Amino acid sequence: MQWAIQRKNKQTGFTIVELLIVIVVIAILAAVTIVAYNGITNRAKETVSQNTAAQVAKKIAAYAVENADLYPPDTAAFLAYSNLQDNSPGSSSAAGYQYTVTNDRKSYCLTTTVSNVSYYTNASNQVPIKGACPGTAPNGGSVITNLVMNTSVETDTSNLQNIGNVGDRSPARFPVTDAKDGSYVFRLTIGPSGGVGGYGSLSTTVQPGRYTGTVWLRSNKALNVQPYFEGSATRTNVSAQGANLTPGVWGRVRQTVNVTVAGTLKVGFLSGGSGTLTQGDYIDADAFMLTSGDT
Repeated sequence: MQWAIQRKNKQTGFTIVELLIVIVVIAILAAVTIVAYNGITNRAKETVSQNTAAQVAKKIAAYAVENADLYPPDTAAFLAYSNLQDNSPGSSSAAGYQYTVTNDRKSYCLTTTVSNVSYYTNASNQVPIKGACPGTAPNGGSVITNLVMNTSVETDTSNLQNIGNVGDRSPARFPVTDAKDGSYVFRLTIGPSGGVGGYGSLSTTVQPGRYTGTVWLRSNKALNVQPYFEGSATRTNVSAQGANLTPGVWGRVRQTVNVTVAGTLKVGFLSGGSGTLTQGDYIDADAFMLTSGDT
């Protein structure tokens, strides 16, 4: 009878320790599964991005064969020849392309990004390399392409042009120790007639869309400077921000425009009104930049 009572009162089920063990085992299995899945997914992304970059490199090489060993002059020509579409906002394309080419069109660099994974190729190496072209963000980050031809004046000033047809100015490369980019600035020295000064850096052909241009400036005297765009592209102004320069101190101007008809943009500046500058005054300009978007 006592044995029967004890059997009746005996409880069945899992203890707390056993439940904890089961929970830990389930968590470990879930973690292993997630890691394995992520690994498979990442490898798939790597493969697709790498293969896409290799295919595009072959198309660029084919273009050069058909065009006297010259690579496409700009992104639009590269995309048109390759029958590709960039994954800009509103596009259904899965791949993004950041294409740059030298002025003589003898060398290029192309970053191909698929699912936030980037590979790049260039004229000397068509085998895709993980990351992005030098000077851009690697591995599918915010790859920024500067669309102007003279970003600074480390080599020459061939693509820096007068803005507003202001005469009586002496433009030259000038060595400094505190340039915004490199070791030289573009120095615009004012002649006897005084007045205003302005120069800009010409871009490659840009397609319809929104673009923002900036340039760093300084002067030997207090001066108001404003951003100024010229070029063949049809555009409307979205916003602009000038700067009141303190003598010897760098300031930055910027302007955002909507391009409605493809063409070039000359990104630059104009100083204040007539009489602001006199003979011997100067304006230094450096780090010209034009990017797609609002920033």
